[in-house]
Amino acid sequence: MTLSRMESPCLTTTCTDEWLEGLHFDTAAKALAVLADAHIEAELVALEAPCWTVICDGCGEELEDDEIRLHLPSAPDAETVAREVGGWTSPDGRRWFCDGCSADEEPPTGLGRFTAVMDGQGTLL
Repeated sequence: MTLSRMESPCLTTTCTDEWLEGLHFDTAAKALAVLADAHIEAELVALEAPCWTVICDGCGEELEDDEIRLHLPSAPDAETVAREVGGWTSPDGRRWFCDGCSADEEPPTGLGRFTAVMDGQGTLL
């Protein structure tokens, strides 16, 4: 799945420098390394919920802005940014393609929601 929710909440900082304000970091170690390299002191703040990211099904490229992976607060926000800002496409809402990859191919078999029917059996929708 290319719309992906991160396993744990990201961290951000209290820094108001334009280049750092609002950036999200996967781990405290990554955030501290960036702060140390920039010689900036700031507090780390954990977000309440894990972020969403978008990865191209064609080439594996991550949705980025200025070479920084975008972290979005919800799946609908991730879809909107991918389409409107990144120019990405999704033929079915599940698979996402960057502007350099084709979305014309047939979807892989087996994709779909699995819904329980009865007694542990299910059907692929």
